[in-house]
Amino acid sequence: LAMADFLGCSQEEVAFGPTMTALVFHLSRALRNGNMLGPGDNIVLDPISHGANVWTWMRLAKSAGAEVRWLPVAGEAAGASALDCMLDARHEALSAVIDERTKLVAMGAASNGVGTVHDIAVICAAARDLSGGGALSFVDAVHYAPHGHLDVAKIGCDFLACSPYKFFAPHAGALFGRRSLMESLPIDRLDCSDDSLPSDASCDMSRWEMGTQNYEALAGVAAAVNYLAGLGSRFGGAAEEATRRVKLEAGFAAVSAHENELKSRFLAGVADIPGVRMLGVAEVSRRSHRTATFAVTKEGLGAQDLAEKLCQRGIWCTAGNHYAGFWTSQSGGLAQDAEGMTRLGLLHYNTLDEVDHILSALEEA
Repeated sequence: LAMADFLGCSQEEVAFGPTMTALVFHLSRALRNGNMLGPGDNIVLDPISHGANVWTWMRLAKSAGAEVRWLPVAGEAAGASALDCMLDARHEALSAVIDERTKLVAMGAASNGVGTVHDIAVICAAARDLSGGGALSFVDAVHYAPHGHLDVAKIGCDFLACSPYKFFAPHAGALFGRRSLMESLPIDRLDCSDDSLPSDASCDMSRWEMGTQNYEALAGVAAAVNYLAGLGSRFGGAAEEATRRVKLEAGFAAVSAHENELKSRFLAGVADIPGVRMLGVAEVSRRSHRTATFAVTKEGLGAQDLAEKLCQRGIWCTAGNHYAGFWTSQSGGLAQDAEGMTRLGLLHYNTLDEVDHILSALEEA
């Protein structure tokens, strides 16, 4: 019930697994088992996405003899910078890759590498309309989930996956799927396993869940969702007697307001640091198009070298490609796929003073 409230769906439409990656492979096998695509068909993927939302589907396409196409990346014609790493959601751009032979459109809600937020509701609608209803839509919401309120009905997706550990729960994966699909797709399962969706009769187990679940982790997932709902009461103005879903919406409104302040301070400050470049949406006025995750580089320093210098200043950050393969093609020469960039991630528990400390460390590195 907690994840159903988190995602805005029914309990029957949620399944758990060990990781988001494992669940995506599980879903891809179900699509393969159902002969959902074959020679002459195509799938359309997100070039900015984490590898779990790319390589999994590429393996499916290869096994089915289907074509792989790529969602377009926005440029000046879409009112974006080439360094924004943003998907182009204009109809004319999407109609060049989605057609009546498209069977799947898979996209990320936000880039785990650079923080850019994509217009997934528009892309999901286009997937349905341009394919004549023949394409399923899948959203990787792993990176977006700790930063923004999720509502699968408003997004209009067929499937959405996320990793609760990203929003302060233990390691686990969660999958939303439209009920009709969760009921009908031919999943890999044991013959002795229950073949229904969660209910009292099935002990709240889904036909998508293989074997005994990690109930310790699931208890932590529920606790994390309750924590986020609690932010709605403490900081978002939600009444104590409000439903958990209402509290979650209020909580994420408070999270968004605070993270907007963090983003504004960082974006305004980093633009003035000599030798530092950033990939992703850079304008304060467009901060709603990104999370508070920043990919940066500094002249004369490799990604790992810069990360080590920041860590020495008490700033935990990472360096690498973060399992994404867009750096060489989309960074304008700032990074290569093998090395990636230094990544800084801020959340609602960070402060403006901490942002100032990061900016100072970047300048002195």
